[in-house]
Amino acid sequence: MKENRSKWMVFTTFILFLCLPTFAYADAGIPMIVLTYPAMILLLIPVSIIEAVVYSQKLGITFKNTMWPSFVSNLVSTIVGIPIAWLLLLLIELVTTFGRPFDLSTFFGQIMTVALQSAWFMPPNTNAGSAMSWMLPLTFVVGLIPAFFISIWIEARIVMKFFKEKDGVEIKKVVKKANIYSYGALIILCIILAVVSKVILYPIFQARANKAEEMELVKETNYIKLHPADDYAYFTRGLHYDVLHDSKKALADYSKAIEINPNYGTAYQMRAKIYYALKEYDKSWSDVHKAEKFPFGSSDFRFISDLQKASGRDK
Repeated sequence: MKENRSKWMVFTTFILFLCLPTFAYADAGIPMIVLTYPAMILLLIPVSIIEAVVYSQKLGITFKNTMWPSFVSNLVSTIVGIPIAWLLLLLIELVTTFGRPFDLSTFFGQIMTVALQSAWFMPPNTNAGSAMSWMLPLTFVVGLIPAFFISIWIEARIVMKFFKEKDGVEIKKVVKKANIYSYGALIILCIILAVVSKVILYPIFQARANKAEEMELVKETNYIKLHPADDYAYFTRGLHYDVLHDSKKALADYSKAIEINPNYGTAYQMRAKIYYALKEYDKSWSDVHKAEKFPFGSSDFRFISDLQKASGRDK
């Protein structure tokens, strides 16, 4: 039975990949099950303890006699339930978003990513490190919702086999209450991680990253003083300005690189992204077309798709 179930899961995942090849690409996102599955295994003991306490209190059985049924039922619901919950969320994601990432530079895009792409977390199409710091823990919360109902269904049947003398309806109610406590604790933990990541950890890491970028800017500026005709130096400095969200200076350096080398396809691509961010869509389209004519031109199809939608050219 277990072997057949595993084969079915592999087959289903393969079919989903065929339906939407984007998901099969190495850089197309993060299958969240590779993070949630190990995490749930590690949390198996504390979750089992929480639910064993509830069973002991509500069923009038000693904690010693409820711990093993709690552990076994949680082990099975984790091994079986988590993949089923993930596949369900993945199916919803395929149907609602077709594998297309949202713009993480907007709050709406961040919320929609958490709500609809918690199974396969899509990579940001903008520099959105701040959003990433709190979004990942919240995708766990979304994943816990279907897992909660599946766990109740599985665990109730297993617990009933251990306590056959107890009323089945009563056991179902107790199992539901036990899962409310355990999943509630997990949700609170995820929210705390999201807040800590957003408020404390991200500013620290961002400050260090910005300092490193500023040091690189100094090096590039000194190099440009000695080599004012180096198109690559201007392009590289533009990338550093881009990371620091200084769009005007990034735009100036990309333009200077293009002025020196009119065939600089990647510089056209990066300047097109700046124009897109500034909502200068005609200029952005112009640079996209130029980038496609030269080596190392635009290959960021997600960016082009966003540009088409924003400028109304997708109709």
